[in-house]
Parts: sequence; structure tokens; C-alpha cells
Amino acid sequence: MSAVLSVGRLSDARRHGTIAVAVVSAIGIAIGGVWAAGLSMDGRTLVVIGLGLAMLPLILRRWPEAGVVILVAAATVIEQLTIPLWQWFGGIGSDEILYFTSLNDGANVAGVLATPLELTMAMILLLWLIRGTATHTLHFRKSELAVLFGVLFAVVLVGAARGIAQGADLRTDLREVRPWVYLTAGYLIASQLLNGRRALQAVLWPLVLGVGFKGIQGTYRFFQLLEWHPRPDFIISHEEAFFLTLFILLTAGLWIFSERGALRRVATALLPFVFLADLANARRTAWMILGAGLAVLLVVAWIRLPERRTLLKRLSVGLVLGSLIYIPVFWSSTAVWAEPARAIRSAFTPSERDKESNIYRKFENANLMADIKITFPLGQGFGIPIDYSAIPFHDLSDSIPALRFVPHDGILYVWMEMGIPGAIAFWWLVGAAFVLGCRVALAADRRIALFGAFVVCALIAYLLEGYYDFGLWFFRVAVLMGCLLGALEAANREATRLEPAPDPLRKTAVGGHQEAGTLAGVQQPRTAR
Repeated sequence: MSAVLSVGRLSDARRHGTIAVAVVSAIGIAIGGVWAAGLSMDGRTLVVIGLGLAMLPLILRRWPEAGVVILVAAATVIEQLTIPLWQWFGGIGSDEILYFTSLNDGANVAGVLATPLELTMAMILLLWLIRGTATHTLHFRKSELAVLFGVLFAVVLVGAARGIAQGADLRTDLREVRPWVYLTAGYLIASQLLNGRRALQAVLWPLVLGVGFKGIQGTYRFFQLLEWHPRPDFIISHEEAFFLTLFILLTAGLWIFSERGALRRVATALLPFVFLADLANARRTAWMILGAGLAVLLVVAWIRLPERRTLLKRLSVGLVLGSLIYIPVFWSSTAVWAEPARAIRSAFTPSERDKESNIYRKFENANLMADIKITFPLGQGFGIPIDYSAIPFHDLSDSIPALRFVPHDGILYVWMEMGIPGAIAFWWLVGAAFVLGCRVALAADRRIALFGAFVVCALIAYLLEGYYDFGLWFFRVAVLMGCLLGALEAANREATRLEPAPDPLRKTAVGGHQEAGTLAGVQQPRTAR
């Protein structure tokens, strides 16, 4: 018994130590990001990059999981593009770091098309290879998901080569390929570097702190623009709908799965800022993600937590009754609190702004379908302008150049760019990830199960953001999803390791079923006796 207790105390000490390191590292990254923004705005971007790459080997040698912490923190904190409103009002400067911009454009290094993010990923992978080779511990963890990522990446490379062969500009080709490279690299790094149950903190803590920082930033911007009439169409980046709503779902999951601890306390304290920023940012996709994510989370929890079904039933009834009151009351309101109701109303009686957006996307999708038929079955390849002439409409690509190559609907975009092979590879990967997430959500360890349920919600968010609002093209979204899927692999390995082996000599009193043995420190699901 004393040996078991000693092992338990040692495990708790290591877990608390890992949490402390993750929190301190994430806070340090946030502070360093503000400092880096200041240097970038002073024209010293190369100094920031040089110092960061010089420190990276020292950090990773001591703590390999720090590579994942850095990627998740960067994805949640640093903007892919500058935000126009901030040039009038100033800001904290996270959109001035230029982490996702090539050195050619961001630091005036002629001919260098790599971004600081790409240099960071390359350094992490190189150090992993060197360390594994030097210590004779290099081992590539294979899985079905890894094979599917390899297939999708191969199709992406073929699409990039086809685009270049048809005369596509190299920079444009690279810009379209980058999200898929980041998705694959994030998965590879997280799946290989993360080990054990405690390693999941390397994903969750920087996610909570990073998105919480954006929530505070968005709340500050909301109050700064409070007197504006009409309110701006957005106050922070469009893709924040994905991050802020995932934060809300994670916090809900921490409470539903009864996961006590510092992570839940911090997430709950930051929740009001995140929720207000999500409301003020006025993105309809956010509330589609929240509704679908909550439904999935409740279903998974109902299956995984039979002992909490009474609570889940009350919670579901409360949400339905609350919605039946909230939606009619705020149906015609223009207040910031009415954004979820506006998102629903826009599907039936949209405002002038929402109506124009709906019509634009309808014509945009019609032209995409025409392009898909023309380029069937292999797709047109990356870097080739979209032909919007099949069904003429008010094309915005002249004022928004990115729309010439990347449409709002990322699902049709995958089909158009990579053809049938790309569509099959993409949906096969997504389907396998859903299956793996559901499997992990049924793990005996409740914390691992929570992570599996959260990744399933993240996949729903990824598809909805991709279908409605450039989600498959946003670099930040790709980095985070790659890290989440890689961490899901680590969670699955740990769940398999902790799964108690059946003991044929021990039987339960009822029905003769085998009784699962218990592992020290592993929480087992309750069973009826």
C-alpha cells in the first residue's frame, strides 16, 4: 500500500510540475510576444527571429513538449493578417509580429519565402531527429492517422506541382499550400513529441491562456468602440470565431466531466472575457459552432458518463428552454447580446448586410461547382485563379485579392483544387480522426476522455469554419488542428497503456463477466453492482 501511495504521490508531483512549467512557459511566451511585437514594429524582426531560434534548442533539450506549447501559443495569440481597425486605435501589437509572413515580405530578406513559423517547425523537427539519433531512441510512431496524413500531403504536393506546371506564381502556390503543410507538420510534431497523460497539458494550457488573452484583447476593443454607431462588422480577426468558441466548449467540458483543478479555475475566470469578445466580433459561424459543439459534447458525455445523466438531462432541458425564451426576445434586437439570435435569424429573414453576404456566397459556390466540373476529376491545382465568369455576379476579388484564389467555402475548395483524390483523402482523414476521437472519449481515464470529446468538438468547428468562412485556409486554424490531432494520438496511446488487462481468475458476482483490475492513479468508470 505504501508503495502504491508513493507512486501516486510521485505521479501527482510530476503532473503538478508539468502544469507549472506549461503555465510559466505560456505566460513567458505571451510576454515575449509583446516584446517581439515591439521589436518588429521597430523594424528589428530579424533580431526577434534570431533570438527565438537560438533559444529553441536550449528549451527543447530540457523540455521536448515545449515545441507543441510554442506552436499552440503562436496559433492562438498571433494574427495571420493585420486588423484594419487597429491602425486607428492602436493595440497590444499581436498582429504586428508577422510570424506567419515570409521573411521576404516581413523582414525584407530578398528571395527568402519561408516564414518564422516554418523555421520554428523545421527547427523542432530537426532537433527531434538529432536527439533521437544521438540517443538511439528515434522511433516514428505509426498509426492509421499518420498514414492518412501522408496520403493527403502527397496529394497536396501533386496539386502544388500541377499548379506550377500550368504557370501559377510560386508565391501564390505556396500561400495556398501552407495550411496543409502546417496541418501535417503540427500533427507530426505533437504525435511524436507528446507522451503520457500529463503531456496533454502542453496543448490545453497554452490554448486556454492564449485564447483567454484574445478574449481580454477583444473585450478591451469592444469597450473602446462602444460609442461607434453602427458597430464595426468585426473587432478582431475572423478566425477568432473558431478559437473563442472552442474555448467556451472546452470550459463546458471541464465542468461536465467534473475535471477539477487549476485549468478549470483559470478557464472559468477568463470565460466572461472570451464570451463577450465572441459576441462583439459578430461572426455568425461562432454560434453555429457553439450549437453543434454543445450538442456533440452532451451526446458524448451522455455515453461516457452514465452517472451524470441526470445532470446532463437537466442541462439539456435548461438549454432548450433558455433558447425558447432568448431567441424570441432578441429576434429583432441589434444589441451585442443578440448575436446568436441574429445568426439564426439570418437564415430566415436576414438583415441587408447578411442578405448580401448570403447572395454573394450562393453565386460564389455556383461558380465553384462550374469550375469543379471543368477540371474534373483531378482538379485545377494550387495557385490558379478561380474562374468566376460562369455565372456573373458582383465579384469582390478586385477589392479582396485573396478571393481570386481562395473562396469562402473550403469544402468545395478542396474538391476544386485537388479533385477527387484530394476530396477522398481529406474526408477519409476527417472520418478517421472522428473515430479516433470517439474512441478516446470512451477511455477509462476521465481526463483523457475529456480530451477526446474536445477534439471531436474541434473537428466539428474545423469543418463549419471551413465551410462558411475560409477555415481550411487560415494558417492559425491549421496549426492548432494539427497539434490537437497529434495530441489525440498521444492520448490514445496513453489510454491503451492504462487500459487494465482482464483477469480471468476474477469474476463479478453477477453474470460471470470479467472484472477489470484497477491501476494506481487511474480513474475507472462506475459500474452497477
